[in-house]
Amino acid sequence: MTDREATHVIKKLRQYGCDVLTAVKTPRCRVVIRIAKPTSEMAVRATPIHQRLNGVPSVVYTMQLDGCIIQWNGGEPCNHCNH
Repeated sequence: MTDREATHVIKKLRQYGCDVLTAVKTPRCRVVIRIAKPTSEMAVRATPIHQRLNGVPSVVYTMQLDGCIIQWNGGEPCNHCNH
């Protein structure tokens, strides 16, 4: 993943109306982009990750877009986490 390709994905996300919060290149040459305001189509395609930190449950959503990993926090806490 080149910086140019990642920049293209970030521009695409902004065109979709997403707020890009951060973009970080991982050691495996992937780019993880954290966003707010995903589109409804993105929400349908995403994989929910249920987690619990210090006893507080939450959901993080993740999906791939043009070679980048897109992540965002769920709006409501996860009330059915069993960890």
